[in-house]
Amino acid sequence: MAEPSPPGNANQDQQDDGAGDAVRRRRLHFRCWHRGTKELDLLMGSFVDRHLDELTTDQLDQLEHLLHAPDLDLYNWIVSREPPRDVRSEVLNLIICFHHRKQ
Repeated sequence: MAEPSPPGNANQDQQDDGAGDAVRRRRLHFRCWHRGTKELDLLMGSFVDRHLDELTTDQLDQLEHLLHAPDLDLYNWIVSREPPRDVRSEVLNLIICFHHRKQ
């Protein structure tokens, strides 16, 4: 028979999840500001500076997926030079709207 876990472990798990989420957000922030081209660094970095803390876990997943796209494709999608193929996501829409409202 398994021993019951001591009280307080649930709180520790929640704290670990919170710490893991904070680390994930810091890594995403860094990756958005260090894409490889200054233009994309500014587009992605300014978006995450403003909205990263508001994104849900699902939206963070979408952002991570977007970061796997080639720089030129991602840049063209954001500035609407080329419609995204099979990559439409809520986060991409947020990024596009964010930058078009700034202009």
